[in-house]
Amino acid sequence: MAYINFVYGLVIMMMSLSSSASTSTSTTASAGASTSVATAEDSTSTTTSAEEVGETEDLLIQILFRLPVKSLLRFKCVSKRWKSIISTPYFSINHTRRNPKPISSSLLMLNDRSLILLSLGNHENNTKADYRIPSFGFFNITADVTMRILGMCNGLMLCFITSAFKEHEYAYCVGNITTKQLRKLPPPSMLASNLIIGMNLAFDPSNSPHFKVICVGQHFMQDAGSCEIEIYSSETDEWKLWNGSFCNPFDILEVFDRGVFCNGAMHWLNFGGDSFYFVLENEVMKIMPMPPMHSDIYTTKRLRFLGQSGGYLHLVDFESNLYHNPPMDIYEMRKDYSGWILKHRFDPNNIAMEFPEMTREIRVNTQYTDDENDTSIHTARYYLCSIMSTRRAPDGESIEVILLLPSRIIAYNPKDNSSRTLLVLKKRVAVQDHKWYDVHQFTETLSWL
Repeated sequence: MAYINFVYGLVIMMMSLSSSASTSTSTTASAGASTSVATAEDSTSTTTSAEEVGETEDLLIQILFRLPVKSLLRFKCVSKRWKSIISTPYFSINHTRRNPKPISSSLLMLNDRSLILLSLGNHENNTKADYRIPSFGFFNITADVTMRILGMCNGLMLCFITSAFKEHEYAYCVGNITTKQLRKLPPPSMLASNLIIGMNLAFDPSNSPHFKVICVGQHFMQDAGSCEIEIYSSETDEWKLWNGSFCNPFDILEVFDRGVFCNGAMHWLNFGGDSFYFVLENEVMKIMPMPPMHSDIYTTKRLRFLGQSGGYLHLVDFESNLYHNPPMDIYEMRKDYSGWILKHRFDPNNIAMEFPEMTREIRVNTQYTDDENDTSIHTARYYLCSIMSTRRAPDGESIEVILLLPSRIIAYNPKDNSSRTLLVLKKRVAVQDHKWYDVHQFTETLSWL
């Protein structure tokens, strides 16, 4: 009943706003003599109007379109009629189209061999963070089956399912955790002649209710590094070979498993030189220049993270160094791909002052400084932190970076040097290479499969 009252209240508010322009001052003046009677009559009239609106399906649908997914999932319990309305493909497609690029509300990640959804909301440093273990019962996973999540995009999840006892029994699937729907994909044709080095999901509800999967394969017998792309479309339920090829510019094959879909293109991050992105509309591979290194700093290792939030492509660039204290840079790609905008530059020590657990010191020789004769020993500082994700902050301008520290997960906003603890871990983790790869942005969606 509380759900109905909530929606009725929303109905009343909308009716009040729509009728306010026709309310005259004379009506307001004459109402003063009979306030108590009018109040009772207005209450009865309001209830009747709300009930009438609730029974008018077209108007009810327009109201439900404006509600968040979490509320709609609860409203399915109101009545069979409401459940039927919310569960239709028409409603799912149109609701998703009205909310095409929401900011990710959670992270889906692997922790202690369990998949959990960690909320990115305002925790206010509450150690009992808002997280839950999602149900994957609709996948029909049994004891002999292994599921690997390959990626998520705007609420849909791409995964690879294999059987431990049947060598050739496997499948690529796309699922919706919110609606408990699952779609099995036909195998790509290039499996027979290529090593699959990347499967990436592309879904843009503002452009189409259909999703695509980009499969990158590397030839077994041809020139080293020669690759092909095959594209699956949920609209046709078929794979199509891209009319082109390219040479794998990366040193490690796993790069193509970490594609980032944003603004109609799939992006792959190169840890050394320039990166690449594939535009789906016209199926063109393009080069994505990367920001220059700090030329005045000797860098022992360059660490990068590529992500997206709300339709913006983000790059976190950090030059690990034992002899200097380089900053951590957060860039945002211009919409026309003309270059990166430096949004934030901050000193990791700002975070370490609040969370000293991430600081490590080591005694090093200074032979790599500009002075070749300097062989003195000094104490160098480095930081244990992994970049899990990026997220546009509620102000719409600054960018939060989600960091894994040895004993907690935090959200840090360099604009005002503020941090929020999202989750205190039950046991310390080994933080390496500033990355936690088993993490995916998650947003609830009613998208139909």
